[in-house]
Amino acid sequence: MVTASSPTVPPYRVTLFFGPEVRDTSPDIVYCVFNVKKRSWKGGIQLVVEMTQDQVARCQQILQFEPWLRNALRHLPCEEYDEYVQRGRTVCLQSLCQTKLQLAIHEGLKQETILLSHDSFSHALERAIGLSGPSFKEHLLAELDVPAREDVAEEHVAERSLCSEARDARESGSAITSTRIDGRPAGQTRDSVAPWSPHLRPLVARGALWPFDDLS
Repeated sequence: MVTASSPTVPPYRVTLFFGPEVRDTSPDIVYCVFNVKKRSWKGGIQLVVEMTQDQVARCQQILQFEPWLRNALRHLPCEEYDEYVQRGRTVCLQSLCQTKLQLAIHEGLKQETILLSHDSFSHALERAIGLSGPSFKEHLLAELDVPAREDVAEEHVAERSLCSEARDARESGSAITSTRIDGRPAGQTRDSVAPWSPHLRPLVARGALWPFDDLS
């Protein structure tokens, strides 16, 4: 008689609580807050994961994130394109913070940990992103739930083609290092722009962290 095996329960359960946010006291630092629960713990913790503007820019450069994102969204109608670009940048930042958290878990995360500071795991994060770039991008597209090209009406595709040239020229003129994580150009004050994407759908790890490629 063959008995069905019970599904494997992941040792950690991780969900995004909120973020990304920019530190009021240190505008160069962005952070996300995660709820983390290990099976052996009596209770969960809330853990802050920090990154600097430069760290995010380096990771995005490794991924060639901006040109990849624009190309992945080229088929969308003009009125949806900008919203998806903003969502993509937000989900990317959330995923970078979550990847850093997973590195800490691999090292043995202690229950009393409440902060992964911006200067921890910085080189390991860049290495992990370089090794698992394709999986990372697939994860982003799944979270964005971008409509497939065949699901977009042909007239919208044509409309997108007409407006893409001007927009792409504008975007390609902005180097990745000249744009801050909070979405404003370098040198622009925080008070002059809207808060960073407060309306966007949060990234949720449904019972487990997204899988790495082999990091060994």
